[in-house]
Amino acid sequence: MAFAEVIVDINHHQVDKVFDYLIPAPLASQIAVGKRVLVPFNNREITGFVMGLKEESSVMGVKPICRVLDHDSVINADLVELAKWIANRYFCQQVQVLKSLLPEKIKSFKTNETNYYSLSGSQEELRETFEKAKVRAPVQFAVLEYLAKQREQPVEHSQLKAELGQVNIALKALIDKGLVKSQQGIANLDPFQNREFVRTFNLIPNEEQARAIKDISGAIQSNEYSSWLLYGITGSGKTEVYLQAIAQALQLKKDSIVLVPEISLTPQTVGRFKERFGNLVAVFHSKLTAGERLDQWWKIKTGQVKIVVGARSAIFAPFSNLGLIIIDEEHETSYKQEETPRYHTKEVAMRRGQLTNSVLVLGSATPSLESFYEAENQQHQLLSLTYRPKGNKLPEMEIVDLREELRRGNRSIFSKVLHVGILDRIANREQIILFLNRRGYSTFVNCRECGYVAGCSNCAVSLTLHSVGNVLKCHYCDYIREIPPKCPGCGSDHIRHFGIGTQKVEEEVKRTFPQVRVLRMDVDTTGKKGSHEKILDLFQQGRADVLIGTQMIAKGLDFPKVSLVGIMAADLSLNLPDFRACERTFQLAAQVAGRAGRDDIPGKVIIQTYAPENYAIKCAQEHNYYKFYQLELEQRRKLGYPPFSRLVRIIAVGSKSELLELHLVQLSKKIRDFIATNNLPVIQMIGPLPAPISKLRNQYRWHILLKGVPEELFPYLKKITDFYYTQQEKIKIIVDVDPLQVM
Repeated sequence: MAFAEVIVDINHHQVDKVFDYLIPAPLASQIAVGKRVLVPFNNREITGFVMGLKEESSVMGVKPICRVLDHDSVINADLVELAKWIANRYFCQQVQVLKSLLPEKIKSFKTNETNYYSLSGSQEELRETFEKAKVRAPVQFAVLEYLAKQREQPVEHSQLKAELGQVNIALKALIDKGLVKSQQGIANLDPFQNREFVRTFNLIPNEEQARAIKDISGAIQSNEYSSWLLYGITGSGKTEVYLQAIAQALQLKKDSIVLVPEISLTPQTVGRFKERFGNLVAVFHSKLTAGERLDQWWKIKTGQVKIVVGARSAIFAPFSNLGLIIIDEEHETSYKQEETPRYHTKEVAMRRGQLTNSVLVLGSATPSLESFYEAENQQHQLLSLTYRPKGNKLPEMEIVDLREELRRGNRSIFSKVLHVGILDRIANREQIILFLNRRGYSTFVNCRECGYVAGCSNCAVSLTLHSVGNVLKCHYCDYIREIPPKCPGCGSDHIRHFGIGTQKVEEEVKRTFPQVRVLRMDVDTTGKKGSHEKILDLFQQGRADVLIGTQMIAKGLDFPKVSLVGIMAADLSLNLPDFRACERTFQLAAQVAGRAGRDDIPGKVIIQTYAPENYAIKCAQEHNYYKFYQLELEQRRKLGYPPFSRLVRIIAVGSKSELLELHLVQLSKKIRDFIATNNLPVIQMIGPLPAPISKLRNQYRWHILLKGVPEELFPYLKKITDFYYTQQEKIKIIVDVDPLQVM
C-alpha cells in the first residue's frame, strides 16, 4: 500500500503537522509531492498539500484521498523542503509558507485561460470569403486578413480586440461558417510584451570583473553549493558580472534567479536583463496584476523562461534546474519580510542554494556588516571591484555643517554650497538629484505655546503634513485629518509645522529656482501603475533638471547627465532608536552618492548634516567602506549585537497595554527558568518594554529583545508561541528571528 503525507489547508498550530492518507489505486499514478489533493478531515473535505510519499503508515484507520486537484505539481520538491525549513526556523505554520509560494490565482484554482483564434477553412473557401467580405463585411475581412498574416499562429482574443476593436460578432459569424476555429489556452499577460528591447552583448570586462566572472562561472560548473560576496563600489560594473555569470548558467542549461530590492526594480534595471536575454527573462514584483503574476509564474514553471528578475518573493520561482541565485544590493532591509512568514531572503537563498546545489552571489557597494564579517570568516568567498570600468572617478563629497549655516543666518533648506552648485549645474545644462528619506511636506505639526503635537488617533506617531490636499496623514495606517486652525490643547493659534519632507523640498526648489523643471519620486507620486517608469523616462530624456526623491532614487539608476547630488539631511536615519542606525546612514549616503558622475561629467555630492563629526557620515565622504566596517564592528562587539550574537525579538500585540506587560513579564521569567534548568548559555534580555512605536492601528505593542539566542532555545520559543495562539485570544505573540529593525 502507498500513503501520502499531507498538510491540510487550515491555519492553526494544532494541525501544523503531516497527516497520513491512503493513496487509492486509481489515483496512484496521479499523486506526486507538491500537488494539491482533496482529503476528508473532521467530517468535511478539505484541500491539502502532498509533502511526502511512503509505503507504510503507523496510523490506524487511515482515510483515502478523495481527489487529486492538480495535473502537475504546483510546488517543486526542493521548494517543499524549503517550506519545511522556513516554517521551523521562522516560527510559522507550514501551510502559511506553502501558500506564500503560489500566485493568488493558483491558490484560488483560477487560470489565465482565454480564447485563441486561427484560420480553419480551405484555401478556396477563404479566398471566396475574402472577396465578398472586403465589400460586404469589413470587420470580418479585417479579422481574416489579420489572422492570415499570423501564418497559422493562434491569436489571443485580447490581441484581436486591441488591433481591430469590437470583433465578437464578426468572429461568431466566421466560426459559424467554419472559416475560423476557436480554442482555449493560457493568455499571454507578459507585462513587457509591448516593449521592444535592443539586444546587447557581453562587454569586455576589466581585470577585476574578469576574475569575478571566471570564479563564479567555475563554481556554477562544479554543480556544488557555494556562496560569494561581490563587493564593488558604485558604478564598478557588478551588473555586467551578473549578466555574464547568467550567460554561463544558460550554456549549462541552468536557471537563474536575480533578486533586487522592490524600489530598485525599475524598468531601467529590468531592461538590462531583457536587452541581454530577451524573452528568456520573467519579472516578479508587487505592481503586477494577479493575471500578470500567474503568466510569469507559468512561464517559469513550464520552462519557457530561464531567468527571473524580481523582488524577494522571486526566491520561490519554481525553476526545475536552478544553478545561480543573485541578490543585488544584499544589504537592503526590504529583503526581510515583515509579515508572516517573517523570513530573511538571504538565509532562504542560502538554504535553497544548498538544496539545489546552486551558486549564491551577494552583491553590494555597501555590504551588510553581517555579510562582510561572514566573508572575512570564510563563510562566503570575497570578490572585489575597486574601480569603475571607464576609469571614472568616484564623485567628490563635501560635508556641510547645517549648524554653521544657521549661525550665518541661512534659514533656507539649501546650504550656500548647494545653492551655488544647483545654479552652476543648471547653467551647464546638467542634472541634479536631491535626496531626502522622508516623504510629505513637513515632519510634524505642533503648538509653540503648549507643545501639543498633532498625532494619529490609531498609532503612537506624529502626523505628517502633506501639501496636496493640505492634510495631516499617518504613514502607518493612512489616517487623515485636517490641520487644526487652533491648538486642540490650549486654543492657541500658534500652530506651526516643523521639519521637511519631499513635498517641501519640491516647493522650495520651485520657489528658489523658478526656471528649474522638477520631478518628485516618492510613494505619493508612484502609486499608479506605470508612474514610476514615466518619472524616470522623463528625467532620462532630459525633460527635467532636478529629481527629488526618497530612497527610491538611491540605487539602481544610471543617469549620465547627473553631476550633482544633494543629500538634504544625512542624519535623519541617525536619530532612530535602532542599533543599525549608523550602518543605514552610511549605506544610504554611499548609495545616493553613487548616482553622480557615472559618465564623463565629474560628479559632486553635498552632504548636509547637523552631525558632521559622525563616523558614518565621514566614512561616506571618504568612500571608505572598510574603515566604516571596522569602526562599526567594534561598536557591535562592545554591545553584543550582530554579527556577534543572534537576535530574537518577541512582540506582544493587543488592545490592553497593561495586559501585554503582564504576559511578557511572565514569558520572560519562563525563558530564564528554561535556560537555567537546561544549562544553556546565559542570554541578555532587554525588556519587557513598550515598543518604540508603542501603538499601531489601535493595537498596543510591547516587546522583549533576546541577544545571544542559542539554537536549543528555539523549540521552547515555538512551544510558548503555540500556547499564546490557543490560550490567549486577546494577545497576539510574534517571534521575529534576526530582526532588521526594532521599531
